[in-house]
Amino acid sequence: MDLRRVDLNLLVALESLLETTSVTAAARHTGITQSSMSHNLRRLRELFGDPLLVRNGRKMERTPRAEALRAPTQRILAEIQRLVAAEDAFDPATSQRVFAIACPDLLAAILPELLACLHRDGPAVSLEFHRPPRGDVAAALASGDELALGPPRESAPGLLQRRLGTVRWAVFGRAGHPALAGPLTIEAYTRYPHVLVSTGTPGPGFVGEALEAAGVDRRVGLTVESFLLAPHAVAASDLLYTGPWELIRPHVAGIGLASQPPPVALPEVPVNAYWPERVHHDPGHQWLRERVVQVVIEILGAD
Repeated sequence: MDLRRVDLNLLVALESLLETTSVTAAARHTGITQSSMSHNLRRLRELFGDPLLVRNGRKMERTPRAEALRAPTQRILAEIQRLVAAEDAFDPATSQRVFAIACPDLLAAILPELLACLHRDGPAVSLEFHRPPRGDVAAALASGDELALGPPRESAPGLLQRRLGTVRWAVFGRAGHPALAGPLTIEAYTRYPHVLVSTGTPGPGFVGEALEAAGVDRRVGLTVESFLLAPHAVAASDLLYTGPWELIRPHVAGIGLASQPPPVALPEVPVNAYWPERVHHDPGHQWLRERVVQVVIEILGAD
């Protein structure tokens, strides 16, 4: 191979194409046009003598050669990033950088605290909060997000992670709700209608699975698509809501809610932070990651 035909931009394009398996997503991630990324893919195919990405139905898939190139490409770019990091300083006081975070709706309540933390040192930085597609944090990071929050998942090449804490559950209702005047019984829990949060992912969810296993059948009186809407829905009704205790607790007094532990044991949900190895040493990403970790640990409590 003639190394004179390889430039750094081509390596960046290769890394993005291998991660996203999409010319469109790779172009968006690297900030170039789709036609330019298509041209890069043609050059890379000629360079390696391999198609690298092949179509399978409506999607592209990596060839075996492309799979073998993923980890070395990430390592090479990470080393280059370390070499130039000293010249690529990040100053949060003046930066106008836009950070993209993938966060499930369950954890969206961290946003006010996170913004306050970021803007203390970085008044002009911006955030984009996205729901991971189908809850898949790896897909979110591959499409350009640089940090993701979510439950544990299997490790993947180029994906780093850290445990931040766990979500526990409580049953919420309006202040003075008769079911919450003392320890909550199964009889009282099933007597009143409930708010159900439907996030669009298949299956009954963490709470629904545990209730089904315990033989508890709750009557749904309202279905919403956001964990943030549910507390407001129960504040002025007799509805009950089984939701994340640590995330709703700071707002209980302001909304006018009462709470009790669930009448059956519900599984705690571990929460991890995920980020791609390619940004691990980026000064701006390190600044963001440290603050996200700090805020989430303060809210959830470290394991």
